[in-house]
Amino acid sequence: YCVSTPVGCPVKCTFCATGYGGFQGQLSAGEIVDQVLQMRSLTGQPPTNVVFMGMGEPLANYAAITGAIRTLNAPWGMGISARKITVSTSGLAPQIRRLAGTSQQYHLAISLHGATDAVRDQIMPVNRKYPLEELISACEAYQQAKGRMIWVEYILIDGVNTGSEQVEALSGLAKRLQCKVNLIPYNPVDGIELKRPSDATVGRFR
Repeated sequence: YCVSTPVGCPVKCTFCATGYGGFQGQLSAGEIVDQVLQMRSLTGQPPTNVVFMGMGEPLANYAAITGAIRTLNAPWGMGISARKITVSTSGLAPQIRRLAGTSQQYHLAISLHGATDAVRDQIMPVNRKYPLEELISACEAYQQAKGRMIWVEYILIDGVNTGSEQVEALSGLAKRLQCKVNLIPYNPVDGIELKRPSDATVGRFR
């Protein structure tokens, strides 16, 4: 199940439709858990995995998501293994370090989408506050604390982050973190002048 933590998003990545819709507010821990309960009711199936990767930036709502995770994980709650719970972030380095201090073995996913500060600054305003070195250092701290592989999400946007210099930089970061990289061709959004790369471009990048 993919779970949202706010309504709208204040992060405003240039390629994402959610940010253009405006930010309306954060959800409570109970409202976050209720999404999982409603999905379970609709499907008739208990959740096997929960991913905090829906609308918005989960770690910007830190208290609520950690409260929701405790309920999802606890024997008195839904009893979902911590190893089946993934928290995604666009790069809030202090909150990554804070999450590293918790005892549970959650997965961490980083929405990277640019392997250099120049590219990330262009498409992800959060990078101006928490540049790549600060983000990667926080990820290393998380790995040291948890001993878990980090996942990196990388949306391929034609002519923006698909060049050879990004391949080299991304491979360097992946080796440094010993992480799994998930390449995702961009899905065009009406009103946003960004393009999906060709299959050939995706193949070369991969």
